Amino acid sequence: MFRDSGWLSQRKRGVRDMATLRPVLAQFHALLREFSTKEPEFLGSEVRSVFLNLQEAAGGGGKGDAYAKAAREAKHCMTHLASTGVAVYDLMASLQSAASTREFVAGYFDDFIRRHFIGDYHELRTKGHPLQHRTAIVSLTLQIQHDPERRKAIVAWYEDNTAGGDADRAEAYFERDTRRLMRLETVEDELRRLDDEIRAAN
Repeated sequence: MFRDSGWLSQRKRGVRDMATLRPVLAQFHALLREFSTKEPEFLGSEVRSVFLNLQEAAGGGGKGDAYAKAAREAKHCMTHLASTGVAVYDLMASLQSAASTREFVAGYFDDFIRRHFIGDYHELRTKGHPLQHRTAIVSLTLQIQHDPERRKAIVAWYEDNTAGGDADRAEAYFERDTRRLMRLETVEDELRRLDDEIRAAN
């Protein structure tokens, strides 16, 4: 049955018939194994943490550590969304070069991407999901960016703790982290791209 499906190639070695998995299928199998051992991530907890840390940073007192942590988490959230789309694309490329496997994989693929790669994928657009805080996150970021006192306090933290006393570098770090936080403004575009990749896979 497997030989007829085109999954296996058969060759003779001496008096024995040997069946081996075709190279493209072996590569595809390796991709599935890599995916199946990956733990799901829950973006809701990260976005909630971004929001709480940003609220702390906006509260005054030069909470630069909270601002920097919020920026790191925002970057990770957006990177994970983007890399999920890339992972779907890579798997599809493998499927296209091994078309006979498509029907076999369809159920597994749909279940894995939708329920395990991003654990809360189905809830990302619901009213109660922390991702709904993204507008407030962007608003708080802009407030901090354009409030001279709060901005000065956070930049001072960068200068003392991460920029080695270099004021220009501290300012650059602040601007970098501000851009990371502002990227959450485009999360809907990232979700649409991911939806498109998943639809193309089914």
